[in-house]
Amino acid sequence: FLTIHKAKGLQGEVCVIFDDSKAHIGHILRNEVYKQIPYFKYSYDQAMIDESYRLAYVAITRGIKRVFWFAPKGSDGAFSHFR
Repeated sequence: FLTIHKAKGLQGEVCVIFDDSKAHIGHILRNEVYKQIPYFKYSYDQAMIDESYRLAYVAITRGIKRVFWFAPKGSDGAFSHFR
């Protein structure tokens, strides 16, 4: 078993993904810091949502022939975006 970060650049015949890459949002302080620094175009929450989509993309592109993604019913993370 590998984490998504460790699997980047690798492939296998079958890829099995457990759980969802849901972004942890709602950080008031981090959002405020992002708002105060002109370098950041988006809020911290949006950056975390974007990162969860990138991780999901890396995960689903690891399988050559098949990808199985098991996520909780009603999940609202990246999995719901790719259904």
